[in-house]
Amino acid sequence: RLNPKARVIVPNQSKFADVKVGDLVCTGLFDMEEAQLSAGWKLELQKEAEGVGHTPETEEYGVGSVVFRSRERPFHAGRLQAILQGFGNYKSCAELSAAGAGPAQDKDKGRDNDGVFDGLVRAKGTLWIASAHAYPVDFHAAGRYVELNPYEMPYLAAVPTEEWNEEDEERYNDLVCSGEWHDINGDRSSVAVFIGVHLDKGRMNKALEDALLTDAELAGGVEAWKQWEDPFFGGEYLELAADNQGEEEEEEEEEDEEEKDEEAKQPPTKAAVEKEVRKKRKAETAAKPSAKASNQESGKRARATSKEGRKKTKRS
Repeated sequence: RLNPKARVIVPNQSKFADVKVGDLVCTGLFDMEEAQLSAGWKLELQKEAEGVGHTPETEEYGVGSVVFRSRERPFHAGRLQAILQGFGNYKSCAELSAAGAGPAQDKDKGRDNDGVFDGLVRAKGTLWIASAHAYPVDFHAAGRYVELNPYEMPYLAAVPTEEWNEEDEERYNDLVCSGEWHDINGDRSSVAVFIGVHLDKGRMNKALEDALLTDAELAGGVEAWKQWEDPFFGGEYLELAADNQGEEEEEEEEEDEEEKDEEAKQPPTKAAVEKEVRKKRKAETAAKPSAKASNQESGKRARATSKEGRKKTKRS
C-alpha cells in the first residue's frame, strides 16, 4: 500500500537460486517523493491524525502463530519428515497476504487441499522424536530451510538414576516442582511455535498430532523403534551409548594430559626454578663424601702403609 509499484518475487528453488540479483538491486521501483504523495501514505497519516491509529499487520494481513505441545508421545520420524516437506511455500504466503487485504471470503484463495502448512514462514522449538529417544532435538525452520540438531546433553529420564550427580538431582527436583516432570516420560516432550500468514490452526494441529506415534507404535517401545528407518540421524541418538561412562572418563584423562602438556610448554616460575635448584644441590651433596669420612679414610690408608713398612723392616 505504501509502495504500490513494489514487485513480489516468489522463489521456487531453495536458497533463492532462481532469483536474479538484478531483480532485487537498483530496480528503480521506489521513489520517496512519489511514495510520500501516494494515497496509502496519506491514509496512514490521516489515521494517526484522527486518533484511529495504525492497523497492526497481524490484523490486516492475518499474521499469527500456532503453538504445539506433546508430553504423552514422541514424533514418528518418517511422518515428521513428510510434514517438513510442506514447509517453505512462499507462493502461498504471498497469495494469502494479498487475500488478507480483500474480502473475508477470499482469504482462503491460494490454499489447496494438501497445503496444510500454506502461509508458514518461521518455526522453532524442541522436539521429542522416537528415533532420538535419548536426546531432545533442537528444531528451526525458516522458509524451506529446516534444521534438526540433537542436544549434547541427553534427557535426564534417559540417564539411570544411580548415575545422577548433584546437579541432576537439583534439576529433577526443579522439574517436579514446576510440573514439567511426567510420571512416565520424565522430561521428554515436544514444544514448537509456527508463525505465518492466515495459518489454518486446526489442520496444522491435526497434522502434527497425526505425526505422533500411535498407541500400537508407542506400546512397542524402544526395541521396536530400533527396527524403523531413521531419516534424520541413522538411529545414533535412540539410546545412550553403552560405554558412555567410559568415554567420559577417557575424555577426562585426555583433558588432564592436555593440561599437563600445556603446563610443560609454559616457562617455569621462579618458585619452580628455586625448587629444582635445591633438589639438584641435595642430590649432589648426597653423592659427595663428607670431609670427616674423607679424613677417616685417609688415616686408615696411612696406618696401613706404616704397618706394612714395619713388616718389611723386620724381614730385612
